[in-house]
This record gives sequence, C-alpha cells and structure tokens, in this order.
Amino acid sequence: MKKVIRNTKTLILVAVAGASLMSFSLVNTPTETTNPTEVSETQQGPVMVFEETEYQFGKINQGEKVAHTFVFNNTGDAPLIINSASGSCGCTVPEWPHEPILPGAKGEVNVIFNSAGKRGPQNKSVTLNTNQGDTPIRIYIKGEVIVPTSTAPATH
Repeated sequence: MKKVIRNTKTLILVAVAGASLMSFSLVNTPTETTNPTEVSETQQGPVMVFEETEYQFGKINQGEKVAHTFVFNNTGDAPLIINSASGSCGCTVPEWPHEPILPGAKGEVNVIFNSAGKRGPQNKSVTLNTNQGDTPIRIYIKGEVIVPTSTAPATH
C-alpha cells in the first residue's frame, strides 16, 4: 500500500512539474505575434496620405468656379480603394479614381467648388470613404466669395 501511495505521489509530482514546464514553455516561447506593435507595422493595409488636406483659394467673385487637385500616396502595404466621395454641399463636387491605388502609388482627388449663390467665407469639405478603415477622410477647400456691388448707371 505504501508503495502505491509513493508511486502516486511521484506520478502527481511529475505531472505537476511537466504541466508547469509546458506552461512556462508556451508563455516564454517567442512568436511573431508577441508584440502587437510589430504586427500592426507589418500588417497595416492601405494608408492614404495627402500632400495637403486643405486648399485656400483666397477671394473670388460670386459665380466663379475654383478647381483644385489633392494628391495622395498609398503608403500602406495593400491596394487602396476609394469607395465613395461626397461634397459637403452640391456646390462642391469631387472626382476620384475608381480603380485601386497600389502600395507606393499616387492618386488624385479633383474638387470643383461653384460659388454661384454663395457669399462670404466658405469652408467646404469632401468626405472620402475608403478601405483604409471605418473613419472617413476629409479634405477641405476654403476661401471667400465676394458679391460684386451693383454699378447701376447714374441717372441725370
């Protein structure tokens, strides 16, 4: 009976030591995913980086149109897709590439602002929805619309 108990104690000790060793081995074995920072750097996906996100057009007369091209680069490691682009109002119209922008490649978003019916300071935006993530990207076109003063002919 003592021999059976002694063998059982030895067996339990070996089992506990083995389990502890396995646990230590699993926790301390270096893997490629132990550092979340490294994972996000190596698996970042598409990244849209604009040369500028705001264009100041200065002062224009009411009724004039302003066009500007926003240049961007895909600095990520996967193709960038612009799913949609919309202006903050009907006076701001974007044109964007509908084909994927490969990693390292450049693309352009053209924006036309029509000042007809506008007056004073203007701050218009274009919202871009991409496969970069859930957060939309915004670019801005700003300036001032001057309403010409009426120069009615003088009456005599």
